[in-house]
Amino acid sequence: MNGLSGKSPTWWMTACWSVAEMRRHISHFVRTELFAGLELPSSADRRYFPTAVDFRNYIYRSRMAKMHCKVDQVNLKINIEKWQQDHPHDSFHFREYYRDSDNDAATDSYSTHNEDDDVMCATTVSGKGLLFCHQAEWQKHILQRYGSE
Repeated sequence: MNGLSGKSPTWWMTACWSVAEMRRHISHFVRTELFAGLELPSSADRRYFPTAVDFRNYIYRSRMAKMHCKVDQVNLKINIEKWQQDHPHDSFHFREYYRDSDNDAATDSYSTHNEDDDVMCATTVSGKGLLFCHQAEWQKHILQRYGSE
């Protein structure tokens, strides 16, 4: 046996995003499929019983592999194109965020410099921030029916 590393992740990792759930699936897989009727390896053997850090690293790598790019705007733009094809009667509007280099001083004065914040959302010029709107066909129907009340 050469551990779990050679196994395809599609059978248990594609839908599991919590360490506890992955640990449960791995334990079950090792007991019932890899070592069915055999003596189990030590629970300290990381090849068969990965640590929580191993699971978190795998989760991160799996999520990054599913993304088209590390920039969320690019991923959103690609997803919107897919959604437009899948739902041609829905309305989508997307305006990308971009930083106006001529207006950096004004923009920085409104920036949030809190260490807990991951995103700097600041712009003093209207129409420069990120905007995503989606209106489903059923929402259009409701607005047409009750929108004038």
